[in-house]
Amino acid sequence: MNRASRGSPCQNTTQGTTQVNSMTRRSTTVSSATAPGADLVSLQIRTTIAFSELVEIGLGAISQPFSLFLDDTAQTAQFDIFLESELDASRLRLSLEDRLRQWSEGETWSISIKLVPFEDWGESWKQHFPAERVSARIVVRPTWATFQLGQNDLEVQIDPGMSFGTGRHFTTRSCLKLVDVLAGHCLPSSLLDLGTGTGILAIAAVRLGFSPVVAVDNDPQAVQIARANAALNSVAGKISFSVGDLASMRNLQPCSVVVANILADVLTAQAGNIVECVDMRPGSHLILAGMLADQYPLIRDQYQHLGFGEMAVESGDGWTTGLFQRL
Repeated sequence: MNRASRGSPCQNTTQGTTQVNSMTRRSTTVSSATAPGADLVSLQIRTTIAFSELVEIGLGAISQPFSLFLDDTAQTAQFDIFLESELDASRLRLSLEDRLRQWSEGETWSISIKLVPFEDWGESWKQHFPAERVSARIVVRPTWATFQLGQNDLEVQIDPGMSFGTGRHFTTRSCLKLVDVLAGHCLPSSLLDLGTGTGILAIAAVRLGFSPVVAVDNDPQAVQIARANAALNSVAGKISFSVGDLASMRNLQPCSVVVANILADVLTAQAGNIVECVDMRPGSHLILAGMLADQYPLIRDQYQHLGFGEMAVESGDGWTTGLFQRL
């Protein structure tokens, strides 16, 4: 039930370029065994932004840490996987070339090896992850950054060194935006976060006034990380976390708002289970995210046949997020 974005995170720097420090459930993108002052070898994968999300998911599935640079102007993406030797890089390259051929389905990509001089990796990447406003009221701030909050701003602290998902990816940002909008119209309401990852959506929901808030992920480590982030934000007691997947979970209490920012194939295969999580009362809401733009129409039609009407659509970076209401 991992997020499609989960979408990771330490970001942006130069104009038109975003750096995402991926932390696929790892503390840094560099092996802790790397000797102080040692140079590194970078295995670089270059592809399109549209294909980059599938590469992110694939690398996450094999627990491979990476850093990701997105050039919005050129619509290109570069993954850097840092290793200690060219031999390690060559071995990984052979493995990843086979996987990329399976993942690509015609998408263009290239892979190469580059020597990277030493720097203080544990600290230098932090400059690329500033605090940022992600919705009308929600501000996401890493623990070391500062942000001048407005009177109505609500802060969510996320430590990007902890996990994958800090609100920089479009799917997460669009969900946060829609949850913020719903909070202005339908509180008090319960909220269920399916595929919680770092817990960013659940934490934001508490900040916005939703109660109770429930967060679920099929990855035990993700749930552990989400709990830590909730504690960082002093809301640990206001979110009920659990480990499970949609195919086997039958004990979830239906909620007034359900956010499913997961994978398109899961949204399709588990549609029946997802709609059962939404309160039966007309007017209850469902946010679906994690779909590429060309995947959205079929999924929208599927949920409309299950009794949900489309209320709003957010599109960007090749992705589409839909807000639905039970009819």
